[in-house]
Amino acid sequence: MSEPLEYPKPKIALIDCHNLGYMAAHTTGDMRYGKIPTGVTYGFLNQLFRFVKENGPHEFVFCWDSRHSLRREFYPDYKRRERKDDDGIDYDVVFWQFDELRTNVLPAMGWMGRGYLREGYEADDLIAWIANSNGRQKVIVSSDNDLYQLLSPVTHIYQPRKNRFYMESDFKNEYSIRPGQWPEVKAIAGCTSDNVKGIKGVGEKNAIKWIQGGLKQDSKAAQSIRDGQAVIERNRGLVTLPYGEGWGDFELSDHKLDRGRFYEVFRRYGFDQFIRRLGELMAAFGLR
Repeated sequence: MSEPLEYPKPKIALIDCHNLGYMAAHTTGDMRYGKIPTGVTYGFLNQLFRFVKENGPHEFVFCWDSRHSLRREFYPDYKRRERKDDDGIDYDVVFWQFDELRTNVLPAMGWMGRGYLREGYEADDLIAWIANSNGRQKVIVSSDNDLYQLLSPVTHIYQPRKNRFYMESDFKNEYSIRPGQWPEVKAIAGCTSDNVKGIKGVGEKNAIKWIQGGLKQDSKAAQSIRDGQAVIERNRGLVTLPYGEGWGDFELSDHKLDRGRFYEVFRRYGFDQFIRRLGELMAAFGLR
């Protein structure tokens, strides 16, 4: 995969907060400070700090999922799946820490006005809105491949699970289509992670062949796609980002990061490891 790019600063980093938060829940989720659950908060910040240390300071924008889903109102099965009882995760505690991060931790560290949540929508929608709003260089921090459709010469993806950048050129080399055609692949084949049912018996490979014009017209898959246009049309609205209309323009607000704010948050939540690294973290953020 491509190496991190040297493009003009400042760069906007669009954080898929639930994506990072769930990763933290599966790694450091059991951490507590006294009776206070802190593992998701710690893991989230640790991933953020690793990104900054390896890639330099960015203008962070934190995008959150709404608990209410407009997509689910339209398509009741959307993201409706049973949680595994044996995964050892208390999701009430996880969601509490999401709220704590969004309303207390990140603003206290200096990112006031940098957290975005819109009722009925997902972080993916907010990320798409911002990515499409101006021509500034942006990097999306997420492991969600639904966001591939946003790749462009000025928008890249950093995949924290794999600790790598994924560019428009990487996508084209892997799939031999344009990023803007990715929603059509999802509309035809469905999206397993979002529980969106596609055309039965048609996977991503045949969906891509159909888009490229290389699928045999007398094949069963081609006939299924022709017969399934109503399903495809329904799915387009679900998988294309952002959902709905009327998003308007995006303007980046100021932020006020400093050593004192970071230290106070670390002290409050018992993050002694971060306190010991405070000088290193300040240097990574370009602060004193």
